[in-house]
Amino acid sequence: MTTPTQPRLSELVAGATKDIQTLVRGEIQLAKAEVTGSVKNAGAGVGLGIGAVAVLLFAVLIFAMSASFGIAEGFNWPIWSGFAIVGLILVLLAVLLVFLARSRVRKVKAPEQTLAEAQKTKDALVDRQGKGVAAGLTNPQD
Repeated sequence: MTTPTQPRLSELVAGATKDIQTLVRGEIQLAKAEVTGSVKNAGAGVGLGIGAVAVLLFAVLIFAMSASFGIAEGFNWPIWSGFAIVGLILVLLAVLLVFLARSRVRKVKAPEQTLAEAQKTKDALVDRQGKGVAAGLTNPQD
């Protein structure tokens, strides 16, 4: 009666390495497929959004001209005065939006938790038996 031979350790390691490589390649291909579809959808969405903004700008222009002519005609003023009033209103609106945008931008903060976690990870890798220098995580002078 013959006993089946057990694979050697080197064969097991080679097989495991091959399986891990196949798994990682498959994950990378899946990620590429998902990202490609997402990027295409995002690009189409951005293009449609830009088109909508362009149409909206033309609409604002038409409404501003209508308001200008309406003010001039309604108050029996010269046409330039209607355009001046609407222009002043638009400038005041733009100044208000700039101040609102500025206050919102000042509230933006750095992702402190993410930076702290990244620093902890870096420190843990560096502290692992002094191998941080070999991995390029620290300067040899530190």
